[in-house]
Amino acid sequence: MARPRGARSRSGRGAAGGRSAESARGAGGRALTKRARGAGPRQEDERLRRAAGALRLVEERFGGTVRGDAEPQPFRWGGIATDGIGTMRRCLHATAAGIAHTKGVAAAVAGKFEEAKAHAAAARRHRVAAGEWTHDSKLEPMLFKDAFHKKSDALLQALWAAGRRGAAEDVGAAERAATIGVWHATAEAAEAAGAKALAAAAAAEAADHVVVGWARAVADPRPGGPAPPPDAADAEAAAINGIRAEAPAATWHPQTNPAPPDVAKFIAVNHEVYPHAAAAPGPVSAAATRRYTAAHQLPQVDPAAVRLPEAPATVMGYAN
Repeated sequence: MARPRGARSRSGRGAAGGRSAESARGAGGRALTKRARGAGPRQEDERLRRAAGALRLVEERFGGTVRGDAEPQPFRWGGIATDGIGTMRRCLHATAAGIAHTKGVAAAVAGKFEEAKAHAAAARRHRVAAGEWTHDSKLEPMLFKDAFHKKSDALLQALWAAGRRGAAEDVGAAERAATIGVWHATAEAAEAAGAKALAAAAAAEAADHVVVGWARAVADPRPGGPAPPPDAADAEAAAINGIRAEAPAATWHPQTNPAPPDVAKFIAVNHEVYPHAAAAPGPVSAAATRRYTAAHQLPQVDPAAVRLPEAPATVMGYAN
């Protein structure tokens, strides 16, 4: 059970006759809520370790009960109080997800993409372990809300997309289609998370690939795109119209960002041959794009297998 923090227990000893429940509360919850006070990453990591270690101590040494004869709610997590070991552990997993996400963003900004991927993947694992908020919706913490999940997904998706090869490179049709799908999925994830700049950048990356793909293959390069017309002239007309449709979102520009020479030549010639734009190719199916989301590609997470970093009992003043 979880309820608003406020109904504090008044006094008493722990169930095992050792530390008081006040000590268990301090180690198990109160130390986690100091981000706003300027605590750095190391302090946050240590507070999480101590909280998780204290929770393990209560579970294993005290049988999960701190004060069975007093009012419950021995655990504190931000504005939440709970008497449930499971609920508290899920809250700590949510905290771990938030910490990992913050580290992932910082690493990505610093250009440390492999490190950022590791943090983003850790955030995803802890989010799965935390699960959904099953208590009063009015008490739902930010780290359980859909908005945070969308931000976390957008970061993971963007980092996955950043490892794809560039639009100007000579890649096969299958790889080009997959890359376009990844960037489309990234744009959708970023838009859902409210990251407008990232969404625009991802859409531009996808458009650059589509333009190059149309010019080089003279066929729809998008995942799930239709086969080209059998007539060569019709195929070229479809290609130039597909390029025209993507051009506003693409970054190719004769002065600031020239397209590869073969692509620029195809556009120049066929723009003159087929001056009248026909209907642009229709959008590919949402299912085709969904296949290229990071969450779809990554392995499933077993919540029971996700572990919190735990400080040893000696840190809390108990002998091993």
